[in-house]
Amino acid sequence: MRPKVYTFSLCFGLIFLGWVLVVLGKPQSRTKPRKFTPSQLSMWNDCENCHITKSWKEIKPNVKFNHAKTGFPLRGRHRQALCNQCHNESMSRGKKTKSGGTVQGHLARGAKRVRSCESCHRSPHNQTVSRDCQKCHNTRTWKKTQAFLAHQRTQFPLTGAHASVNCTACHINKEMNKFRKVSTQCISCHAKEYTSAVTHPNHRTAGFGTNCGQCHATFAWKPARVNHNLYWPLLGAHLRVQCSQCHTGNRYKGTPKDCMSCHQKDFTRAGHTSPTYSSNCLDCHSMTAWKPANFQNHDQFFPISRGNHSGFKCSQCHPTVAKKGQFTCLAPCHKQADMDNEHRGEVAGYVYESRKCLSCHPQGN
Repeated sequence: MRPKVYTFSLCFGLIFLGWVLVVLGKPQSRTKPRKFTPSQLSMWNDCENCHITKSWKEIKPNVKFNHAKTGFPLRGRHRQALCNQCHNESMSRGKKTKSGGTVQGHLARGAKRVRSCESCHRSPHNQTVSRDCQKCHNTRTWKKTQAFLAHQRTQFPLTGAHASVNCTACHINKEMNKFRKVSTQCISCHAKEYTSAVTHPNHRTAGFGTNCGQCHATFAWKPARVNHNLYWPLLGAHLRVQCSQCHTGNRYKGTPKDCMSCHQKDFTRAGHTSPTYSSNCLDCHSMTAWKPANFQNHDQFFPISRGNHSGFKCSQCHPTVAKKGQFTCLAPCHKQADMDNEHRGEVAGYVYESRKCLSCHPQGN
């Protein structure tokens, strides 16, 4: 009985195996294209999606494939790129040949996916900026970048003329473009302007600081506006004076701040003498104009800021300007006939003389 059982089982197994081979080996109908899920990347199984019958190497210019399904939609110049520019031999899973080379192959999962910019675009920045090219560049063109917007978020926002300067004008490197650890000091870019003999005044010999922003604006070199308050505040008429009038001989550092260094001629022309008159012009004059002059401390000698003598010109009482302390109370202000009639017989020791007037009338009453 056992041989019959073995024979029956063997026959049944052979019949079943033949049926499996027939069913699974049956060719698919050419009228119904095989369907693949996106994860299987069915396009790799239909050669005509990419290749032409003329040559394997020549790829169709318009490959019908929804690239957005891969998570990397094609925009801008990427739409014009050929498939093998990104999915080339080095990016594909190829088969090894006997000679040790590789041939481009398409396995079940298709070519290796490109996930980062540097997979195709080698960065020239030596990892000194983000590897995400889109932070500065766009898919339309490399040259027009968004680096300006990125720069505005740094500690050195670009304003004025700096906004139109090429990146490599400040970020200089012979081998590659480095964008980190660049000094923000003015002198790091403008050393030539600072030391140039043509620059007037010569900043180095004049002793100017290297912070250009103290005098210049980023919009243009000229006009330069010095923050003179850092050295000596300019008020009144001094605001209209040319720099060279005080800083003679291109001398800026160590320029004297006393009045006589600039106004010696005015002091002499007015008939003032030293030490009769103070060398500090502000004792009598203002920075707005030379005239009218007002000796602010005059009231300690004789009140002129109030009473009958207020508003008088200096020359009315001081006809001889060169002599300090010389004054007159006499004609034409106080005529002798009037003073004689008023004082004779009333004031003992009356004399028509200015010093006598002051001794009795020290407050001008």
